[in-house]
Amino acid sequence: MALREEMESQGQSLFRWRSYLPFVLLSLVLAGFTELAVSGHSHLKSTGYSYELELFFELTCLMVSLSGLGIRIVTTGYAAPGTSGRNTHRQRADSLNTTGMYSVTRDPLYLGNFLNGLGFSLFCGVWWVPTLYVAAFWLYYERIIYREEEYLRSKFGEEFLNWASRTPAFFPAFRYPVSPERRFNVRRVIRNEYSTLFLIISIFTLFDGLENLFVEGAFRVDRIWIGLFAAAACVWLLVKTMKKRTRFFSQQESECPQASASSESTPGHRAEIDTGAPRTIDMEPPAPLLSAGTV
Repeated sequence: MALREEMESQGQSLFRWRSYLPFVLLSLVLAGFTELAVSGHSHLKSTGYSYELELFFELTCLMVSLSGLGIRIVTTGYAAPGTSGRNTHRQRADSLNTTGMYSVTRDPLYLGNFLNGLGFSLFCGVWWVPTLYVAAFWLYYERIIYREEEYLRSKFGEEFLNWASRTPAFFPAFRYPVSPERRFNVRRVIRNEYSTLFLIISIFTLFDGLENLFVEGAFRVDRIWIGLFAAAACVWLLVKTMKKRTRFFSQQESECPQASASSESTPGHRAEIDTGAPRTIDMEPPAPLLSAGTV
């Protein structure tokens, strides 16, 4: 098999299983905590430790992950109806989306997923954990992005090439920004991302307890993480209840979908496109991102 076809085949296979990449990240972080247990101190004690400094470091890691969520919110909020979801299997696209976040990067959802995971990998303060995470993410998603862009290139030809020539594949560049064509859809953002917010806070709360367990021998969570977790849980419960008992999030969206070059998936979701931007899909209700896409 030629290298081009082999990369396409690998990308299609990895695409279907990319929801499980966070489990690899979790293993790396746990290994980092093991190193802390061996050394006998937390990640900042060797550099003038104080509780305030450690808390600042942990909250900085949280901000990195939340910046990824922010990118996802901006992307999905301006996306066409029924698009930028968590899908698997075959690809299908009716038009190419090149506005909003897709005018500064071709893969904004993957960028958001990358920042989600980067914040987690930084938390344990062991240098090789984020290093391995970045390497694993790049090797994994490089083939997925290659497969998606081959599809878009064959589908849209010159239109895709013109867009790709002025828009970077991953890291944003603001040389040719184009305003979104649609209004920001708050309801879709809340419906799609509320569970992601809760999952991010939950993971950091768990990591704080595990760090204390590995270093001090007792699972203990700092009060600030308990407060953040409680707030996130209240938001999650409120939105979950509204989705179940009201029709606030059930309004039909009928605008014509489009396609782009990034997305993310969750097991059990069905679709005929995986190009993370506006597109035509057939899928079940979305599940939390970070069971993934996603990263």
